[in-house]
Amino acid sequence: MRTRDTALVLVITLVGIGLGLILADTALFGLLLGILTAFSVSRKHGYSTYELLHMIKWGTGNGKIILMIMSLIGVLSAAWMMSGTTATLMNLGLYYLPRLNGLFAIFVITSIISMILGTSIGAISIVGISFMEIGGVMGIPLPWIAGAVISGAYVGDRSSPISSSANLTANMTNTNVLDNIKKTMNTLIPIYLLAGLLYFWMGSRFLTDDIVDLHIRQTMAALAAEHTVHWMMLIPPLLLMLLALIRVPIIYCIISGIISSIFLMIPLNTDFHGIIHLVRTLIFGYFPDGTDPVLLSGGGWVSMWTVLSIILLSTALNGILEHTGMIKPLIEEFEGRIKSGRDLIFKTSLLCILINTVTCNQSLSIIIPGRFLKSTYQKHHLRKEDLVRTIADSSVVTVPLIPWNVNAVAIVSILGVSTVSYLPFSFLSLGLPVITVLYGYGMKIRERSYEKEKGYSA
Repeated sequence: MRTRDTALVLVITLVGIGLGLILADTALFGLLLGILTAFSVSRKHGYSTYELLHMIKWGTGNGKIILMIMSLIGVLSAAWMMSGTTATLMNLGLYYLPRLNGLFAIFVITSIISMILGTSIGAISIVGISFMEIGGVMGIPLPWIAGAVISGAYVGDRSSPISSSANLTANMTNTNVLDNIKKTMNTLIPIYLLAGLLYFWMGSRFLTDDIVDLHIRQTMAALAAEHTVHWMMLIPPLLLMLLALIRVPIIYCIISGIISSIFLMIPLNTDFHGIIHLVRTLIFGYFPDGTDPVLLSGGGWVSMWTVLSIILLSTALNGILEHTGMIKPLIEEFEGRIKSGRDLIFKTSLLCILINTVTCNQSLSIIIPGRFLKSTYQKHHLRKEDLVRTIADSSVVTVPLIPWNVNAVAIVSILGVSTVSYLPFSFLSLGLPVITVLYGYGMKIRERSYEKEKGYSA
C-alpha cells in the first residue's frame, strides 16, 4: 500500500463520520463509507473479494465479546429496573451519598471497582447507571457525573493487573504487566489527585440543603411506593461483583446478574406479569405506567441496536486495515519525521490518538505502536517503560473522548449523556496525554545504548 492510498481511506472515513454526525447524528454512514473505500482500494492492489470478506469476518469476529457484553447490558438494565434492583440501589445510594461529597465519591468508588474488575465498560455497566440516577436526584449535572464515572473507570483499564488493555500493552512491548504498572504511576498519580481535587471542589456545590434533602426523601418514597425496594434485590449486583472478584469472565457475571434478578422478581415483585411480558421487557425495555421515565425506564436489547451496528462496522473496517497493511505506510512516514526522544514521545501520543480516531477501536492503537516502535525507542535511547507509559496514557484512556469510537458509543448508550457533553469533565482522560508529553519533554534522556539498557529483550 502507498501512503496516498492510506491517506485517501483515512480522510474519506473521517469526513464521512463527521458529515454523518452533523447531518444524521450517527457515525454509521461514515464507517460504511470507510469500509467501501478500503474495500475498493484493496481490490486495486490485488486483494480478491473473498480475501477481503474473510478480513471483514475476522475483524467482526474479534468484536464478538464486546457485542455480547453490550447486548447483555441492555437486557440487564431492563431486568434490574423491572425487578426492583435499580430502585433498591437508588434508595441505598440516596441514603448515603448525600452525606458525602457525591461527585468525589462517585469518582473514587468507580476507580476502585474498575481496578478490581480490570475493565472500564464493566465498571460503568455495574455502577454507572445507578450513579447517574442518584447524582441526578442530588442535582448534580449529568455530564459532570458521567465525567467522574469515566475518569474513575479508565483507571482500571489503564492500571489494573487483570486489564486486557494493560496485558495487551505488555505483550506487544515484551514487558511485564506488574512492572509496567509500578513504573507508569509517575504520570497517573498526579492526574488522579488533580482530578479528585476538581471533582471534590465541583461536588461541594451540591452538598444537601433542606430543599435538596426534601427532594431526595420524596424520590425515595416514590421509588418505595412504585417498586419493590427490598434488601434481597441487592443480591444480583453483589453476586455480579463477587463473580468478577474471583475472575469469572464479565459475560457470565452479567448473565448471573440477569438470571438472579429474574428469580427474585417472581416471588417479590408486583411488576411481574408472566413470561411473555418478561421476555418483551428484556427485549424492548422497561416502560412502566406512572413512573418517572427519566429515572426508571428504558434498557432492553433493542436499545443497543445503534451501538451494536457501530461496533460491527468499526471492527469490519479494522479487519481490512490490519490485514492489508494499510497502516504500515503511516508508521513509516511517522518514523522518518522523528528528531529526538522527546519528539518521539510527543508524536507517539499523537499517533495513538489518531489510530483511536480512525479505527474506532482501542486494540489497534496499542498493537501498532507497541509492535512497530520498540526499535525506534531503542534508537533514541528510551526505555520500554517510556513506550508503555505513552501508550497507556494516550491510547487506553482517550477512547471515551472520540464520539464514534466503540468505547464512547457504548458509554453513551449506558450513561445516556453525549460524548461532547461529558468530554470537558473527563479530567483523567484529558490530562494523562498532556502529562505524559510534558514528562517526556522534562525528563533527562539517558544516553546509553540498546545493549546496555537493562530490561530490553530482543
